[in-house]
Amino acid sequence: MSNKSVALSVVAWLENQKDGDYEDAVKSIQAGFDLNESDFLEKSYYPAELSSIFEAGVEKLSLKTAGDNLKDAQSDENFDAFVSAVTEKGFFKNVKEGSMDYLQRQAKLTRKFLDKSRTTSDASSLEACAEGT
Repeated sequence: MSNKSVALSVVAWLENQKDGDYEDAVKSIQAGFDLNESDFLEKSYYPAELSSIFEAGVEKLSLKTAGDNLKDAQSDENFDAFVSAVTEKGFFKNVKEGSMDYLQRQAKLTRKFLDKSRTTSDASSLEACAEGT
């Protein structure tokens, strides 16, 4: 799927929103991705809705929300040590706790922990992994 396909889906989704004025956003996306009629015919999945495409992808990839992943990681006794090691290395340096940047970083390190913990249960291995974060 190309970036233009995604942009076209976002534009269609925004145009169908009833609770806001997204005209400027639509124009900005159209200009930013240089969208035109031939892009629509070649790269659009219309009338499939973005939400349906998104839900199918989430299901196919068995994805969980950042919050659900965090709960899973917190249930592992090695997670706190992993977070401490990453924090000591400066992963959250100059980032306000609770900010969007903080939450995104937290989600990345949680995902890395979960991925690594599936292949190893040794806490020292997880701490070594934290050094690479």
